[in-house]
Amino acid sequence: MRPSHAVSDDKHKQTFKKTSGPDGAGSLRKEVVVVGGWRPSDKPGRAFSSLLFGVFEGEKLRYRGRVGSGFDKADQDKIFRELKAGERKVSPFLDAPRDAARAARWTTPSVVIEVRYTELTAEGYFSHPTFVAISDDAD
Repeated sequence: MRPSHAVSDDKHKQTFKKTSGPDGAGSLRKEVVVVGGWRPSDKPGRAFSSLLFGVFEGEKLRYRGRVGSGFDKADQDKIFRELKAGERKVSPFLDAPRDAARAARWTTPSVVIEVRYTELTAEGYFSHPTFVAISDDAD
């Protein structure tokens, strides 16, 4: 069962936005996604190396990528507390690829974040995602 504030496929399509890149060239896309896991960090003071995220299609959480940049310490600590509170043994993703799942820790998909990315790959993954903010999306 997906949380009521998580992203559905219809919501995914509605939240698509294009923004200017940081250097003013090209365009980036912004999307609200749901975190289903993380990869632990081996660096002191860093709660995780990356978050594994996806979007809901109906009741199924589809893997769409992982993000490891754009976090400040406060956001990383807040997100990590929420992830640890929902920690579980089994992946919530319908389709997480083996290389992404390697060394991953899983959580109940309740943390919603906003990411910026360059494009979707042929497989439907987000290319070059960067964390923007913890989302207060309650839809």
